Amino acid sequence: MRLMPRLVLGVVLAAVPVALAATLWELGRERDRRGEVVRARATARFELVGQEACEQDPASYPERPFGAGSFDDWLSDEPALPSLPREAHVRYFVHDSRLHPFRADAPPISRRAARAFRSGSESFTWVPRGRGARIERTLIRTPWSSRTCAAILVEHPAPVRGALLSRVVPALLVTFSVLFAVAIVAGPVVVRIRRLIAAVNGGGAHDLARDGDDELADLADAFRAREATIASQIEALSNREAALTEHLAATSHDVLLPITVLQGHLVELESTLAKGEFPDASIVRGALEETHYVAALVRDLNAEARLRTGLVVLDAEVDLVTLVDRCVARHRPIASRSSVSVDAATPDAPLVVRGDPTLLEQMISNLVHNSVRYVQTGGHVAIILARTPTGFRLEVKDDGPGVAEDVLAQLGTRGFRTDEARTRRPEGMGLGLHIVREVAAMHAMTITFERGDPKGLTVRIEGSAQTA
Repeated sequence: MRLMPRLVLGVVLAAVPVALAATLWELGRERDRRGEVVRARATARFELVGQEACEQDPASYPERPFGAGSFDDWLSDEPALPSLPREAHVRYFVHDSRLHPFRADAPPISRRAARAFRSGSESFTWVPRGRGARIERTLIRTPWSSRTCAAILVEHPAPVRGALLSRVVPALLVTFSVLFAVAIVAGPVVVRIRRLIAAVNGGGAHDLARDGDDELADLADAFRAREATIASQIEALSNREAALTEHLAATSHDVLLPITVLQGHLVELESTLAKGEFPDASIVRGALEETHYVAALVRDLNAEARLRTGLVVLDAEVDLVTLVDRCVARHRPIASRSSVSVDAATPDAPLVVRGDPTLLEQMISNLVHNSVRYVQTGGHVAIILARTPTGFRLEVKDDGPGVAEDVLAQLGTRGFRTDEARTRRPEGMGLGLHIVREVAAMHAMTITFERGDPKGLTVRIEGSAQTA
């Protein structure tokens, strides 16, 4: 069921029974008031005659002192009950203490009235069932203690037929007024809810302007915020999926190529050993270089995937001295096989920065690996880490072939490789320096590429560090 019909039905189910109950309660109160008036009038008039006259002839006792009488005579001085008809007759019937009547034409007494009398009630008024005429009956306890004249049943007129309607109509009018008020108040709310539903199902919650300053406006804001969160999550998942796809594609192509070369070296080594000959050192060196390249390539691909998906931790404390020492120790054995020396100069005390430990180590490792990879036999690579007034400065210098002045600005661009790099390593992907630039930017570090003097390349990274 829709909201508006539900509200209307709820108001009807709540208001109509309450209105009818209030009407019946008011009618019951008025009936009790009439019964009290009847009891007071009857008791006063019976006391004028006395108990003795009632006990002498109970069957005719009410007729003798009062005659047939009319209700107008009874209530001529009682203006508080205007709904009672005039010129309506009243009948009286005397009963003993067991509520047995002395007249054969006496009407029956209801069980509720009998219970009220036996419980000590002074009077009880009720409407008899199955009577075409509108009458009421009141059972009155006599003012004297007499077993013969213990109770008097008075049959008197009830309110005219329009009395009930005159009370029900105002109750119904109040109900309809409440329904109208509900429609006025709930109508705009329902319209705004439908507009919100249309915006969510249609163009999106971001198309719904804030309307008002209430709970519905807060709900619209919550929808917009949730939609933005979901969109961000979807975008992150899409980036991760794209990064994974690219990672798998790069792995299947670029990693298999050096592995194929490595397999060729191993086949040649196996063939040499099968002949009983001592293997050439260049074969072993080539195999080792390929394994080193594969390891570096896999680390680059993993770093690239983390950068693409945003799975980074930038609040860890990282000691750059430890990272430099570890990277130098990793690359020095490979460099020594090509007669390339790798030296490092670092501060004696730790130099701590905040960032992602894995990515920062990959950044330094890529710089050292890039220099070792392209420096000619007998060359030199130097890693210098120093503390500065504002933080730190890391320099990686080599005396390799260097790069042309006009391509310095392109270093670090994804996929860019110099002519020298493509000549010496045609299978490369151009990821190394790109990852260096991305990691530096992510950690708010500046990176500079400079030509050596007279040759080679110097890469300088500067950033802030924690104070000792």
